[in-house]
Amino acid sequence: MAMIPLRYAFQPVATCRRMKRPPSLDGTFSAWSRDYLLADWIVDEEHPPFATVYTAWDDACLYFAFQANLRRAPRALPRRFWSGDCVEVFLDLRGTLNHNEYTEHCHHFFLLPQGGGNTTAHAGRCEPGVEHQIAIAHDETVLVASEAFPQGYRMEVAFPRAAIPTYDPASFPSVGFNYLVREGGGRTQFWSVGPELQTFRDPSTWGELELA
Repeated sequence: MAMIPLRYAFQPVATCRRMKRPPSLDGTFSAWSRDYLLADWIVDEEHPPFATVYTAWDDACLYFAFQANLRRAPRALPRRFWSGDCVEVFLDLRGTLNHNEYTEHCHHFFLLPQGGGNTTAHAGRCEPGVEHQIAIAHDETVLVASEAFPQGYRMEVAFPRAAIPTYDPASFPSVGFNYLVREGGGRTQFWSVGPELQTFRDPSTWGELELA
């Protein structure tokens, strides 16, 4: 009988710190100190992390930054984003974690770095509960920028209220969250659970960010 890995038996909780001023969103990571680092809460020696993730917030936006260290230059595939290098972000703006269906507060986004013919960073919104979607239009409400290097990329993103309309950090300071960093044809890194447990469909599998 297949065993479920230990990390799947728990939901991670982490502090997401407030930023005094918004990051520049240029891919340089100039605003991201270790104070905003999101810890990989269980170290898996068989699958060591290849990406570093940062989180932050202010009254206007949720912010994230990702540095992916790949085994080659980044290659994004806009029409089939999950097959190339990409980041997926899952948000539940009420952070309840006790329901297994999407509500109006839940969102699934994908982010594409520069590379592989993708000349600029790109963000899109996924239909709730659908893992693989083709040729989704660019979501201009999400602000994203990236910088490629020979074996990876850095990417910064801001989700303003235009993208997540029910964002209300004063009244609801807990946000359900998960991410997937996919290396095309290779590794996948995540925070709470991976795609094999259908995290794209079930918000109760996500972890929680406490806005502080």
